[in-house]
Amino acid sequence: EETGRISLPGDPRVTAERILRLRIQAMEAAQGPPPPALARANAALDWLQTSSEWSTPLHHVALIGATRARKLLRGGADVHASSGDGPSPLSLANDLHAAGHAAVGPLGDQHVCEVARLVRAAAEPWTPQTHELFPDA
Repeated sequence: EETGRISLPGDPRVTAERILRLRIQAMEAAQGPPPPALARANAALDWLQTSSEWSTPLHHVALIGATRARKLLRGGADVHASSGDGPSPLSLANDLHAAGHAAVGPLGDQHVCEVARLVRAAAEPWTPQTHELFPDA
């Protein structure tokens, strides 16, 4: 039951998804916000639900830059990492590739293409051309 009290940080009942869901319900109950605001709130909620099982920074293939991706891979990031039944960074990169790089991150489609390519290349056996994507031996 909602009491209207503000929970303290660290309260397990407080999650970004729950807060966003409550805001959406409040906006809809108040005769709704302008449609773009509700669409943005719903998109944010969808993203929170989609990314809830992403367990590493490399999972954010469509959000991180190529420099960050190289650094993560060079630092030993696992392209096969997953939590439970969630996707791996490699499967997310493969999905972007299969979709023709249709998903556009905040830095644009070309950025997403490059990061997906790096993650996919790091899943292949080492070659002199992919050396930059592997940790030091």
